[in-house]
Amino acid sequence: MKYLLFILFFGVTLLKNSTAQDFDNYTPLKSSGALPSDFTMRTSVKVAKDLSTEINSSDKHSVKKSKSGFLLKSNYMVDELLMSGRVLFGDPVSLYVNKVAEKVLESDPELKGKLRFYCLKSNITNAFTTNQGMIFITLGLISQLENEAQLAYIIAHEITHYKRKHVINSYVESDRVYAQKGRFKYNNYDDNIIRLSNYSKNLELECDSVGFYMLEEAGYSINSALSVFDVLQFSHLPYEEIEFDASIFETENFKIPKKYILDTITPIVFEDNTDDSKSSHPNISKRRSKVKRFMSKAKKGSTKEYIVSKQEFATVRKLCRYEAIRLNLKHREYVKAFYNSNVLLSENPNSAFLEKSIGKSLYGIFKYKTHNKYYSITGDYEDYEGQISALYYMFYEMDAVHVGSLAVSHLWGQYIKNKDENIKLLLDDVIKELILNENLTFESYKTKLEIENFKQKIIDDSLKQLELAKIDTVAISEIEKNEDDSGLSKYDKLRKIKEIQSDTETEELFTGIDDNVDFHLLAFADLADNEKLKSEFDFVQEIINQEKREKEAFENRFENLSPHKQRKAERKESKAEGKNEFSLGANKIIFVDPEYFVVDERKGVKLVNSENKKFKFYTQIEKVSEASGLESEILSAKKFNSGDVESYNNLAAFNDWVGERMDHDNSSEKLNIIPSGTEDALIASNNVGTEYISYSGVVIYKEKKDNIGGTLLYTIIIYPLLPLGIYYAVTPSYYSYYYTMVYSVKTGKRVINKIYEMKIKANEGNINSFMYQTMVDMQKEKEEE
Repeated sequence: MKYLLFILFFGVTLLKNSTAQDFDNYTPLKSSGALPSDFTMRTSVKVAKDLSTEINSSDKHSVKKSKSGFLLKSNYMVDELLMSGRVLFGDPVSLYVNKVAEKVLESDPELKGKLRFYCLKSNITNAFTTNQGMIFITLGLISQLENEAQLAYIIAHEITHYKRKHVINSYVESDRVYAQKGRFKYNNYDDNIIRLSNYSKNLELECDSVGFYMLEEAGYSINSALSVFDVLQFSHLPYEEIEFDASIFETENFKIPKKYILDTITPIVFEDNTDDSKSSHPNISKRRSKVKRFMSKAKKGSTKEYIVSKQEFATVRKLCRYEAIRLNLKHREYVKAFYNSNVLLSENPNSAFLEKSIGKSLYGIFKYKTHNKYYSITGDYEDYEGQISALYYMFYEMDAVHVGSLAVSHLWGQYIKNKDENIKLLLDDVIKELILNENLTFESYKTKLEIENFKQKIIDDSLKQLELAKIDTVAISEIEKNEDDSGLSKYDKLRKIKEIQSDTETEELFTGIDDNVDFHLLAFADLADNEKLKSEFDFVQEIINQEKREKEAFENRFENLSPHKQRKAERKESKAEGKNEFSLGANKIIFVDPEYFVVDERKGVKLVNSENKKFKFYTQIEKVSEASGLESEILSAKKFNSGDVESYNNLAAFNDWVGERMDHDNSSEKLNIIPSGTEDALIASNNVGTEYISYSGVVIYKEKKDNIGGTLLYTIIIYPLLPLGIYYAVTPSYYSYYYTMVYSVKTGKRVINKIYEMKIKANEGNINSFMYQTMVDMQKEKEEE
C-alpha cells in the first residue's frame, strides 16, 4: 500500500540567518516561513508535470510504461513523506544546509534553481534525492559530521544523483521496495530509508567522483571527502566515546554494586568490510581508495573546512544532537538517549531539556523492565560497540525495582527544581508501579539512622577505584590525558585508538561493590526524611486506594440483588454502556490527514483515484461536521496554503505523539506508558483548541474472484442457474471500511476505536451516516449508570 522511493532533495531560496538557541532551555525544531509548494501541490498535478518532461516521443513503449509507473509511485511516496510532518523547512538547520548548498552550486545557477533542500527528522545517517529535485538530509547525518566541508561533499554527492538522473534510471531496481506493505502511515521510515538508498555500486562511485571535483571547485578542503567515510563507518557510535561513569547515580550513602558493572566492554570494530558481493553499495574501503586516487592527482587546493560559518556549523550540529535525543526517546531507544544526554550535559550542565531527557529515559526503561519487555527494545548488550555497551549491560542486569528507585530519585530532583507538571506525571506513574508491582512504599527505603549498619555490607569507594585495563578504555584514557588532544573529535580519537590497539595487551583489573540485592533501598538515603517526597508517595497511594475502592464497588454492585433484578440491572448497564460508547462531551475535533484508499486486490492501490476521493472525503467531513453541530478542523498539508506553517507544525506534533503511542500499544503487552512527545502534543492541542484528535479514513476494496471459469461451467451444465453464474462473473465483489480512532491528548488514551464494515461498494451516503451519528454522539456527556 505504501510506496517508498528513495532519493534526495535540495534547493529553495536562502532566507534569514538562524536565530540563537538557548540550549539550557532547549525547544524542539519547528518549520518556519512559507509552506513550500512541494507540500501543498496535488500529487496528480506533480505526476502530470513530470510525465510531460520525462517521457520522450522517442522512448520505446516499455520505457514509457516503466517511466510512467515510476513517476506515479515515486511522487505519491515522496508526498506521503512530506505530509508526515517529519520534514523540516525554514528552521535553523535547513537554512544552514541551503547556504552550504548554494556555495556548492555557485557555478551552476541554472541547476540551483531546480533543486530544493530539506532536512528530515531521522537518526539514520543518510541523505537521499528525488527525481523531482528534492534533496533530503537527515538530522542524524548532520549530528555526526566533523565540519562544514563534509556536509558540502555529501550535498555534492546527492546533487550528482539528480544531475545524472540516477533515480529514474534505477527504477527497476527500486521497484522491489514499492511492494512493501503493512506500515503505519507515519512510522518506520528509517527502514525504508535504508532500503531505498541502495543505488548500484557504479552509481555511488560515480557520485563520489563527481562530488569530489564539485567540492574542490567550491573551494572546500578535499581532505574532507576522505574523512566523510569515517563518519559513515562509525556513525552508529555515540557522539563521544567516553567511559560510562556509574558514579552519576551515586551519593555518599548509595553505590552501584559491582555485578552491574561490565568488566570488558564490547570492542569497536575498525576493519572495513571488504566483501560487498551481497550489497548494492560499494564497501567503504573501495570508496576510500578511489577518493585517495583523486586526491593524489588533484592540485594542491584549498584547506578550508568552513566557508559559510564555523560557528553556525557548530550550532546547527548541536541542534541536531539535541533533536537526536528526542528521536531516541520517540523510538524507545532509551539507553542511547540516556548516554547522549549525559555526553551533552558536560557542555551544558544547566540544560533542563537534557536533565528531563535523562528522566524520560529512566522512566521508559523502568516501564519496560517492570513489564518484562525490556529486551524487546534493546536486544543484547553485545550488539552495541564501545563504552555504551557497559550502560546497556547495567540496565539489562538491574531489576525493575532498582531502575524505578533511580528514576524516582532523578525525577523528584527535577520536579523540585523546575516544578514541571509533566515530570510529576512520570514521577507519579513510577511510584504507582513500584507500589503495585514491587510492593515498595516510601517506608521501605532506609532512613539515615539505619544506614550505618547497612553500609557495612558495601564497599564505599568502589567505582572511584574502578580500573578497567582493557583495550579501548586504556586507549581512550591515554588520549584524554594528553593535553594536546583536548580538541579532538570522536573520529580523531577513534583513529588513535586504532593505532594504539595493535600494541596494547588486555588486562582485567576490577574492583567494586559486593553484590547486594537491596542496594536500591539506599537510593533515597538523603531524602528519607523528606516530608514532601513522602507526601508524594501518600498522594499516589491514595489514588491507588481510590481505584481499588471503585473496583470493589463495581464488582459488588449487584451483591444484594436477587438473580432476576441482577439480570435486569446488567441489561440496563449494558444499554447505558452502548449509549456512552462515543460520549466525550467534545465541542471540537481535529481530523489529522484523513485517508481514502481505493484498492484493487490484483492491481494494488489506485493512487490517482484514491487522491481524488480523498479530497471529496475532506468535503464530506466538513459538511457532516456542520450538520452535526460538532466543530472540526482538518490538518492536511494538501489543504494548507503557504501561510499555514503553524498548522503544519501541529500536524507534525500529533503524528509524532500518535506514532510513539502506537509503538507502545503494538508491543506484546500494553504498557499504558506516557509518550515522550506528550508535552509537544499538548502544546499543539492548545493551539487547535481541543484535546481530541482523530485518525479516520475509508478503504474501498475490490476483491479478486476465484474460479470464475468453473462457476460458469457449472451453471452452463445446470442451465437454469446460468444467469446467476454470469452475474457472479461480471459483478465485482467489494468490501468497504470506514474507520475512526480518536485520541485524547490530555489523558493519553484512545477513547474511540471503531471500524464499520460493509460488504458493498460504499457511497457517500453510507459514509455520511456513520460519520454523522459518531459526531453527534461525541458531543454527548456520559450518562450516569
